[in-house]
Amino acid sequence: MMRWTREHSGARYDPGGIISEPRSSGSDASSHSSGKHGSNLDGVTQFKLGFGGEVVAYPPTLERRYHPALSWVVRQFHPRFRQGRPGV
Repeated sequence: MMRWTREHSGARYDPGGIISEPRSSGSDASSHSSGKHGSNLDGVTQFKLGFGGEVVAYPPTLERRYHPALSWVVRQFHPRFRQGRPGV
C-alpha cells in the first residue's frame, strides 16, 4: 500500500495508530491505555516510526447511540449487525 501511494503521487500515508508515549520498563501492558487486550505494541510502534515522517495526534473517537432501544431492535432483526452469531 505504501508503494502504491508513492507511485500515485500520494502526499501522505497513515499506517494506523501507534503508542504515543513510550512505556517505562517497570509498567505492565494492562496499565497502558493504547495497548489493546494486554498486547505489546512497542515493536509495532518502533517499526512504524522507523519510516520517518510526522506523528499526528487525533482526538479519540466517540460513539453515541441516540436511541438505545432502536439499536437493540436493529441487532435483533438485521443479520448484518448481529454479534457473536457467525453465518447469520
